[in-house]
Amino acid sequence: MVREQCDILIIGAGIAGLSAAKAAFEDNGLTIVLLEEKGPGSNNPSPLTFSDVIESHGLQDCVKARYSSFAFHNYSGSIVRFIFNEYPLVVLDYRKACSKVFLQIQQRLGDHLRFVNKKAVAVSQRGKEVVVALEDGSEVGARILIDCSGKNRLVASQSPNNKTAYYSHVYGAVLRSRQAFDNETAFFLWPCKDFGTGGGWFYPLGDGRVSFGYASISTSTIADKAKLKENFQNALQRFKPYADYLDHAKVESVESGTIPVTYARQLTHGQIIIAGDAAGMATSWTCMGIEPSLNYGSLAGRLAAAALLKNDNDILKKFQVIWEEQNKIAFDAFAANAEMFWTDNRYFWEWIIKNDLAYLTPEKVLGRMRSNDFVPAKATLLFRALRFKFLSLLNKGFLEPKTLIVKN
Repeated sequence: MVREQCDILIIGAGIAGLSAAKAAFEDNGLTIVLLEEKGPGSNNPSPLTFSDVIESHGLQDCVKARYSSFAFHNYSGSIVRFIFNEYPLVVLDYRKACSKVFLQIQQRLGDHLRFVNKKAVAVSQRGKEVVVALEDGSEVGARILIDCSGKNRLVASQSPNNKTAYYSHVYGAVLRSRQAFDNETAFFLWPCKDFGTGGGWFYPLGDGRVSFGYASISTSTIADKAKLKENFQNALQRFKPYADYLDHAKVESVESGTIPVTYARQLTHGQIIIAGDAAGMATSWTCMGIEPSLNYGSLAGRLAAAALLKNDNDILKKFQVIWEEQNKIAFDAFAANAEMFWTDNRYFWEWIIKNDLAYLTPEKVLGRMRSNDFVPAKATLLFRALRFKFLSLLNKGFLEPKTLIVKN
């Protein structure tokens, strides 16, 4: 049997895995194996993220578009739009960013890095080693494993504490249109059963190009691709004004994939750390996963290196502690209310726009998007939604579409 040995094995060469590899090696002599079935940044999405995060990681030259405003749009027609003084939100060129980081790693690590282009199928513990079995029958043994395997959740799926999870199945496209639209506003589209229970997006990319699509939420890792495509076509034809903007638009590329949106309860397992999408770190509210992948991927790499150099695997436990200190309350609250958020409840979303978001400052909304800190108690949410529906029945004008603009 062919067997590879290393100090740190990282499964996944997306932005989380690459960030972990980059952070783990600081001229410390550690050997790293990067395991990826396809290639660095093999997915090609157009993810929305924060410009300050991209700049702090040196990826500002990997940006497709920048936005000075952000809007939430309900299918009822109501919109709340936040206008910022600068450009705090960007769409990242994911493949370009991954390629850049991978090149940096190759240059820094040299012979200390080995890229293995194979699929991992199983993980086991053998004495002081973590062993990963590959699909061709070979193995890789490591002193520490960092699982950044994305939706495959190779380690997380094997833990009894991490069984329950929601997945966002995404389907959209980059289209080129001859119609004019606002290139400085990114739109998040509230859930709608005919388009997608996970909400959608409309991100102008400049030169008449736009990323548009919807996501559907389920507890299965397997996406119904035919249904997702049908939902996308429904939105493309029926959701105004986007249907008008994209009438006769040319599809340049399809954007599809699956993102876990419930965090893994157990992020460390002995000599193993789970980070990025494999740990369900994307925010549940607007499904933004680039910032946690960059930051917590880097943290995983630093802690893994420290544990090896100090011969103390207890250092890895800090990963769970730090994550929970910064995120647990907000993520648990959202998980408890998941069924309400990911349903076709236009009354609830109408209430959110007119009676919650409209009273926030642009900075507060950015903070909510970043921290996932959004959810009051479930009973409060239910009461507010039912009350809003009752009032709308008494007064038909209560549901009249409104466009609300909030500035600093």
